[in-house]
Amino acid sequence: MTPGPDPAGTGTHLVPGVTYCGTCVGHRTVWCDYCRGFDYEACHMCKLGRRRCPDCAGGDAQRIRW
Repeated sequence: MTPGPDPAGTGTHLVPGVTYCGTCVGHRTVWCDYCRGFDYEACHMCKLGRRRCPDCAGGDAQRIRW
């Protein structure tokens, strides 16, 4: 997997110096199956359905198998 660049202006919380995969752009450790992202403020289900990124296990840019 080739990690994508950090997205700019997407309203996400980026950690400087971290390369994010195309799935977990904007957050390092959680992924919400309901909003398919990390919109913790707007998506009430993020509080219940969050988990590690299904593609790279949280911002490490290495695909894992689930």
